[in-house]
Amino acid sequence: DLETAIREEDWTQVDHQAHATNGSSANTGASGMREIASRLEQLGVDAEPAPALETLAPLKTDFNEFSRILEASTRSQDDVDG
Repeated sequence: DLETAIREEDWTQVDHQAHATNGSSANTGASGMREIASRLEQLGVDAEPAPALETLAPLKTDFNEFSRILEASTRSQDDVDG
């Protein structure tokens, strides 16, 4: 995962995963996550582990919130359809 890649200073993997997260976030309209993932991409290029770990925390928070909203929305739609 992204955190492991940062801790192991595997900057190629950090860049790859942050780039994928950036793209997925943009595709789903999660602009906050996209901005954070973009910062992580740059930190991966710069090989900066401490700032990258600090930046990862808000990404996790945003991801958990996005997942919660998506799940609630799916349940609401199931109630309407069901």
